[in-house]
Amino acid sequence: MTESGHSIQDTMRAFIKDGGRVIACAACAQAGGLTPADFIEGVEMGNPDLVLGILFDPNVKTLTW
Repeated sequence: MTESGHSIQDTMRAFIKDGGRVIACAACAQAGGLTPADFIEGVEMGNPDLVLGILFDPNVKTLTW
């Protein structure tokens, strides 16, 4: 639960609904035994082309934890 009392999944769903984009680290997902089928709707599996294009776009803000 987050400080607001919502689960991380609910927080991500709200973020996606508001237009946010959630990209999972492919290496982290693989290490955890996760596949895209394990993700909540709207979460994308990252790949180098996708991530690098976003990280170096001057009009994009990123959030990580």
